[in-house]
Amino acid sequence: MGRPRVCCILRIAAGRGPALLPTAAAATAGTPATAAAAAKTHRFWVSPVAHSTAATARAAAATAAAAAAAELPFAAVLAARRSYSSSSRSSSSGGSLPQASSAAVSAAVEALQQQLSAAAAEKQQRMQRLRKEFGSVQIGEVTPLNVMGGMRGLTALLTETSRVDPEQGLRLHGVPMRQLLLQQLPKMNSAHLYPSVEALLWYLLTSKVPTASEVSLMQRCLYEMMISAASEGSAAAGAGAGAAAAAEGFTQERFIRVPAALPALLQVLPADGHPMAAFAAAAAALSDYSFFRVATEEGVISKKDIWRPALVDALALVARAAVAAAHIYRNKFGEGEMPAPDPDLDFATNFSRLLGFKGQQQEELLRLYLLLHADHEGGNVSAHAAHLVGSSLADPFAAFAAGMAGLGGPLHGLANQKCLAWLRSAQQQLRGSPPTKDNIRDIALATLKAGGVIPGFGHAVLRVTDPRFTMQREFALRHIPEDPLFQLLEVVREVVPQILAGKVSSPYPNVDCHSGVLLQALGLQQEKFYTVLFGVSRSLGIASQFVWARALGLPIERPKSVTLSCLEELSSKSSN
Repeated sequence: MGRPRVCCILRIAAGRGPALLPTAAAATAGTPATAAAAAKTHRFWVSPVAHSTAATARAAAATAAAAAAAELPFAAVLAARRSYSSSSRSSSSGGSLPQASSAAVSAAVEALQQQLSAAAAEKQQRMQRLRKEFGSVQIGEVTPLNVMGGMRGLTALLTETSRVDPEQGLRLHGVPMRQLLLQQLPKMNSAHLYPSVEALLWYLLTSKVPTASEVSLMQRCLYEMMISAASEGSAAAGAGAGAAAAAEGFTQERFIRVPAALPALLQVLPADGHPMAAFAAAAAALSDYSFFRVATEEGVISKKDIWRPALVDALALVARAAVAAAHIYRNKFGEGEMPAPDPDLDFATNFSRLLGFKGQQQEELLRLYLLLHADHEGGNVSAHAAHLVGSSLADPFAAFAAGMAGLGGPLHGLANQKCLAWLRSAQQQLRGSPPTKDNIRDIALATLKAGGVIPGFGHAVLRVTDPRFTMQREFALRHIPEDPLFQLLEVVREVVPQILAGKVSSPYPNVDCHSGVLLQALGLQQEKFYTVLFGVSRSLGIASQFVWARALGLPIERPKSVTLSCLEELSSKSSN
């Protein structure tokens, strides 16, 4: 057996403290407790791994299971993951992470931890003060309408990354999104219209506007995490499921690289299935490659520090979500093999290239789309589902999978497709005539008279036009002013609020009203993929919310439910 080796990223993610992740020497020296902790740590973090005779037997059983599951490569990976041993590791020449890659990820994680640690400490003090001085103060009331109405508008969640201001729109860490994107966050390239996704992710995770050098750290980290484990040139890359599983043992590579078997999993899913189902399945499967999951299951890190491995997973989640989405797009709609990510390109441009687009306008649109849809409080279905699952200390990938299952529901993630469908229906009814206020008013009124709704207008909180709609409109005016659907939407956005005024609390256009028009005009025609694109963007917010929830020590979510009879009884008592 070779000499034990501790992975750099794992030391950093565990806080670099000896009590959290002991050195290799500590396994045979120091106090008994320290030695025991070190031994437990090294069972998973050190390569090669020393196992007992029983573990060797388990490895043999898992090898048989992997062979039996050869037709489903991902199942083989899962089997090998649970039984990884030094013998299986030595069977493959691959699986190690290049030192430069390790250093790049480590540098970003360490810098993020320093900023987040300080910010979280200050917020924890504020939470302690709230508990002590105002813990029993009533901040709202609950009515039967709240209980029966999906808890709509009920103040009951703590989400630190963002909130919606009724008059200013989405505020990220207290700053209006428009101001943040157009004035404060740095760009990776001066020629870009918008700041980088990397800058926004850094900001969401730390509440601090990053410097150019910090954006570069994030860019390199996400690039490294978008690389497939199969692309390292190892024997595992082409040796079948069993070898790929062996190369993805409990090493640093397992938690940083995209699992080599992920594309195989997506290939065996039904070809006629919905892209969103594949995306949610990919997220759930990635749970077995979670640093957070192994760290918490093995008890190698204290509860107050579990945000540290969560941070590593959060970065990997954003990178892997983009790669999974690109595989899904190419499997169902695209042609040719997916290229490797480029270390010189920012996240949005790399994502565009992975999808198969190379135009500058398309890259700018994807950058804007990812920025605008990244986060939106914690009460919407996808964010709340992820928060709920995450509160049980399930790993970030499992939480994200739950969020994506919710996002796939027609009442949540399909809004921009419904908007696009309504605009196309209106276009057909015009029969080639140019849109005017009069004919659009007639079409809109006919929709309402028939009991339908005009999608893309209204918001649960906003009482003004969504600033995210405005930014998309500005992009359209710059890039596609002559597009027929955009010209139609220009009339619709003026007419519909006049019709809805007085009928709804917010008659103004929202973010979903415009995105479908932009995506169509710039070549992304496959509407079923739009929700997956939404999910890639929302990975930034969900990942950041997960880290903040763990850093603030938020407990498991457990509201009280009631039966209808109980609600009747409570209502009767309160009314008397």
